[in-house]
Amino acid sequence: MRMLASLASLASLAFVSALHAQSEPPSLREKIDALKSVNRSKATPEKLAAYDEGIKAVVTAKVVESAKKVGDVAPDFTEVSPESLK
Repeated sequence: MRMLASLASLASLAFVSALHAQSEPPSLREKIDALKSVNRSKATPEKLAAYDEGIKAVVTAKVVESAKKVGDVAPDFTEVSPESLK
């Protein structure tokens, strides 16, 4: 298992290095995907299952669909500093 994780980490690092060798810098999506691959290769099966369960819960709850989008008006609110609560 450790050997597979190490190989996956090396593959992800090679992928990121290859991206940097291109004329354009890697996109944010490419960086996130590479980091995700490295992190998943290091996680235990239990952690992966918990992560996948959490993602499914977010999808089921339609959190992304109800989130504010670029250009949406933010609700009116008053910011409260932690110091004012003391």
